[in-house]
Amino acid sequence: MKMSGNKANILGVVIDSTSASSVLNTIVGKAKGDVIASPSEVEGEAISSGTRPNNHGIASSQAPRNDNLVVFTPNPEFVVEAQADSDFKQLLNKADISLPDGIGLVWAGKLLGQTIKERISGADMVEKLLEEGNRKPPFVRRFGGLRKGRQGTVNSHEGWKIGIVGARRGVINEVEELIRRLGEKYPNITFVNLDNVIARNPADSAGDEAIPNEMRLPRGKTPRNDRFHIVFACHGMKKQEKWIWENKDKISTNVFMGVGGSLDFLTGFTKRAPKVMRRIGLEWLWRGIQRPGHWRRIWRATVVFGGMVAKELLTQRSKCKNQELIQN
Repeated sequence: MKMSGNKANILGVVIDSTSASSVLNTIVGKAKGDVIASPSEVEGEAISSGTRPNNHGIASSQAPRNDNLVVFTPNPEFVVEAQADSDFKQLLNKADISLPDGIGLVWAGKLLGQTIKERISGADMVEKLLEEGNRKPPFVRRFGGLRKGRQGTVNSHEGWKIGIVGARRGVINEVEELIRRLGEKYPNITFVNLDNVIARNPADSAGDEAIPNEMRLPRGKTPRNDRFHIVFACHGMKKQEKWIWENKDKISTNVFMGVGGSLDFLTGFTKRAPKVMRRIGLEWLWRGIQRPGHWRRIWRATVVFGGMVAKELLTQRSKCKNQELIQN
């Protein structure tokens, strides 16, 4: 059954059907500390979220401190896993925004009568967010002035502070190198490794308490209890979503986003598929060539997922035929 508003339902997993620019504006606004409407609210219909829109489509600014935005980036493999794990499916459907990070979801939507406006790559979205976070406001670029924010809040006039957790499988030297490369590429952003609270600038981490590399973090153990603009969870499917949900009320951040290996692409640890392959939906083939060990995952995301969609399509057609017989 087709869902109302700007949502699609692919085998029980709710996916946002909206434009990349609308999603970007929503996440950027929230990261900066603006409590704004969701993409679906912007495009005309409210969706379930942690904010309450007023008559202008802007949510109340009196939101609680941990009224953060949760963004997941499901692809066909997520949907396959969700069929076998109902808890994971429920978790996916709790997200404020679920980006259709896979052309297979768009194709499945067309077959099943579920409109998904476009594929929204999680890696592309992360890159655009980092570019936005690295940008200085005009008056800062011109006069070099910074304005102090209140304690426990983010300051939109300063470079963003971004937390990273679960990157590079938690291998310390690789995570440090990833953060170093990010720091060189985006010098106006402060990157903090939340696995063990290693800041990009070692001087920034003086006095911080270490956070054990576990799925759950003790309340109040983030660096100086500062608020992050965004926290990127990089554990990969299931782990990152569970980590976000278990820590969404323990870490002060405006946005949580599950990004998998997106930061590996941006820092050169993994070579991304050429743009032409991405445009025609063959990025999965490139990944299989680059990393043969991923073929099992590719099989699930293509053949297994395709089989599930075909089965659902046949079920829908059978129901339609039965209804026609009953009516006749």
